[in-house]
Amino acid sequence: MEINTLRPLQGQGKKLFVETYGCQMNVGDTEIVVSLMQREGYVYTDRIGEADVILINTCSIRDNAEQRIWGRLAEMKRYRRANPGLVVGVIGCMAERLREKLAGASDKWELKTVWGVGYKFEVRQ
Repeated sequence: MEINTLRPLQGQGKKLFVETYGCQMNVGDTEIVVSLMQREGYVYTDRIGEADVILINTCSIRDNAEQRIWGRLAEMKRYRRANPGLVVGVIGCMAERLREKLAGASDKWELKTVWGVGYKFEVRQ
């Protein structure tokens, strides 16, 4: 997804970064998520290192996309170490399809939330 399709939002709230994989529907879903988060006071950023919340909008149609996401989740650890309050979440169809695997490995991936259609897992601290 091209970042410039989501205008950086104005405001002083916590910063949100969304990474989108897959189809045009996921791009549309990302825009909806950004809009909903904006209503909750979040500001979109295109700089992942500035984010208070990182959401990965996933696709599970092709194995290659899934493998990229698993690799990306491993990379999220460095952001969580730099910012212990960072929330890393997985949303989308991979989150739905592999919810037990993602939720069961939340410590390994340092995930705080997994959302799928009709499903939500959150780590309570």
